[in-house]
Amino acid sequence: LNPIYNEEKKKIISSKCLGLEFESPIGVAAGFDKEAQVYKHLGEMGWGFVEVGGVTPRAQAGNAKPRIFRLPEDYALINRVGLPSDGVDAIQHRFQKVNIPIGVNCAKCHDGDPVHDMAQVIQKLQDTCVDFFVLNASCPNVKGGIVANIQELRQAIRQAKKQNIQKKPILVKISPDLNNSDLKAISKLALTEKVDGLILANTTKRREQDLVQLQNKITSKQIGGLSGKPLFQNTHRIVSFVYKETRGSIPIIAVGGIFTAEDALKLILAGASLLQLYTGLIYNPPTTSRHLHNELACLLQAQGFNSLYDAIGANHRP
Repeated sequence: LNPIYNEEKKKIISSKCLGLEFESPIGVAAGFDKEAQVYKHLGEMGWGFVEVGGVTPRAQAGNAKPRIFRLPEDYALINRVGLPSDGVDAIQHRFQKVNIPIGVNCAKCHDGDPVHDMAQVIQKLQDTCVDFFVLNASCPNVKGGIVANIQELRQAIRQAKKQNIQKKPILVKISPDLNNSDLKAISKLALTEKVDGLILANTTKRREQDLVQLQNKITSKQIGGLSGKPLFQNTHRIVSFVYKETRGSIPIIAVGGIFTAEDALKLILAGASLLQLYTGLIYNPPTTSRHLHNELACLLQAQGFNSLYDAIGANHRP
């Protein structure tokens, strides 16, 4: 299952971002390896990086089952898993150094305070080999949400930085259900608070997408976050908007609806430095990483780019 591509292609898609080396820009989103149990194997399969979690400061069970629903005709999922976690005290002992960057999605407990909880996860994982942290500012499956407003997000960022003694990169993951005014405010906040990166974006509560299975009330009417192909156009919109608002000065990790190398390239051209899959792993075979790497390198070459870096945000250049 190891990726098979030659050194020339490897050189094209490799990059440095967040002060870290990425052999591939395509990684695995939070929610797949919730408990830090398979990140090593995902790296061996060729994924460029893995975001573990969400990890909460205390163990919690998540929502009642069933809580994941497939919409195969739409290549989509609805989940209301609700951040089940073994808790940071258990998870911190599972990290071992591997040959890809590993991030941790920091989340609050159901009855917790986001500012305190996310900072506590960072504090407990400071001395592990975790490479970067993600403040999960948006989860549609947690009662009361995660972060209530822009002021609370500012507090969460500042408190996280206080606990980040090792000065590892801190990113913020936001909701896809934000209008342009919200995106402007978050872009400004990210700049003023010197956030290291943004992850765009989480699953959506909305059902405005043109779902084939909308008539299937048992599945498509389930409460929870929608992920998969129906999110791609909105992901592209958000990435492009935030890249312009931040003038390309903050690295963007795009997630939402990525299934093919063509999808990946469109988001890179819109401004994404890195990309993540989640639902794409469910509907595609285990060899997906190998095919994506090869095809993305070929697409970059075909469009005249000598490196991934040259393509990032190219749509916004004259």
